[in-house]
Amino acid sequence: MSTSPTSSQMMPGMPARVSPGKLFMPQVYIMKVASRCNLDCKYCYMYNLADQTWRKQPRKMSEEVLRAVARKVALAGTPAQIIFHGGEPMLLGQDYYRRAVQIFREECPKVRLNFGMQTNATLLNDAWVDTLYELGIGVGVSLDGPEDVNDANRVYRGSGSGSHADVVGAVRRLQSSEKGSKVLGGALCVINLKQDPLRTYRHFVELGFKRISFLPMDGTYESPPPGKVAPFEDTPLADWLIPIFDEWFQNSQGVVVSLFEQIIQLIFGARGSYVDLLSTYPKALVVIETDGGIEPTDSLKSVADGLTKMGLNVLHNDMEDIFTKDLFLHLQAGEEGLAPKCKSCVYKYVCGGGLLAHRYSERNGFDNPTVYCADMYKLLGHIERRVGESLSPELMQRLRTAMARPPVAAREGGSPPALDA
Repeated sequence: MSTSPTSSQMMPGMPARVSPGKLFMPQVYIMKVASRCNLDCKYCYMYNLADQTWRKQPRKMSEEVLRAVARKVALAGTPAQIIFHGGEPMLLGQDYYRRAVQIFREECPKVRLNFGMQTNATLLNDAWVDTLYELGIGVGVSLDGPEDVNDANRVYRGSGSGSHADVVGAVRRLQSSEKGSKVLGGALCVINLKQDPLRTYRHFVELGFKRISFLPMDGTYESPPPGKVAPFEDTPLADWLIPIFDEWFQNSQGVVVSLFEQIIQLIFGARGSYVDLLSTYPKALVVIETDGGIEPTDSLKSVADGLTKMGLNVLHNDMEDIFTKDLFLHLQAGEEGLAPKCKSCVYKYVCGGGLLAHRYSERNGFDNPTVYCADMYKLLGHIERRVGESLSPELMQRLRTAMARPPVAAREGGSPPALDA
């Protein structure tokens, strides 16, 4: 009988440790300030997939942990993104964030900080708008599309009723005031392959969002994402995204679709991406759990129960200790961490092997292409062709030359970009 890996077991498919010269200290801190949520999204990697360690986590992050993180940020001395996450971060109330931001500003007076929050927005009211504006916290709103699409998965815990109406009301509230419009970032949409892609995309445009982030559902070779079937040669994700790309590329209407813009930039040889399923550039982020636990990217919770538990904690570890853990090293291994098939792929610097969680199999660990490999190859090829049609042959040749070598910053050093949270 096969078993799921834990942090205490040797993981197959891990690369050799990368050299210290290629490692980056965290610049993005995903602060899991609340370990509970008022929604019960069916695809949620926090609560409804492999990992169940949230049950043992404190419900909220203490001031002691907040201050310990702030001191680590101050010690690093480089600009940092502080993303308040959960669970649902608004469950903690406005006073919590006044205190949290105060702690960071007290401990990091010489560090440029950028505060953000990823929220389902169901608890947002006028007082929240005022507080977010006052504290300079930008807000990303989780929404999956029109009412029937969103409410197929994003339902209230307990009642099972849909959240769409409340979220749209919150978006309208943000858009209707000067303060709210300044803190509203964009929409984060988890893709439902059963739904009409153009109808989903147009819903966000009609709602007035200026930035949209599309995320595929999580899954592994043993537990495939909905819509993907072994041996994973099908391309439902690409077939869903391509019609949206074509409409957006023809007329973006001032809307940024993060995935598409980052792919185009990477095709032209950009150094990295803030979309974390793209590029071989190091993923310089950490997740801080409510108890102070230091963990790698939280999508890995979809792989196995307890996999992200590294035995590290901000209360008694230095941040450099992350480089003693294979999973953190794998997130910064770049081309060295790719599966053999990926290393020979023309799109390796664009795709970057895909999200680490999506590469896992019991046989090979993470030494696989992403389960979305066929999708990415088809999508990237389509985008390259469409962009190429709008360029001169000379520019297209430069594009192909850029694709044949590592991005500039990957060769010459520099700081990795932030990620969509």
